[in-house]
Amino acid sequence: MARANMRQIEAFNAVMKCGSVTRAAETLFISQPAVTKLIRGFEDSCGFALFDGRADGCIRPPRRSGCSSRPRSC
Repeated sequence: MARANMRQIEAFNAVMKCGSVTRAAETLFISQPAVTKLIRGFEDSCGFALFDGRADGCIRPPRRSGCSSRPRSC
């Protein structure tokens, strides 16, 4: 299992704050696929899924997570 890097943690934090990968990408000034790739790498490092995706673009932590399910605005 690889270790998480700072960019992955920044992407995770932005997604949690913004509530969507698209809005997080805008605040980080990178593309949405780049944020998705960073999150997937971070999930691989953690060994479990950090988010459940939804069709409306919002994301939420999996139920087993201790994270708040209500994102803060960007």
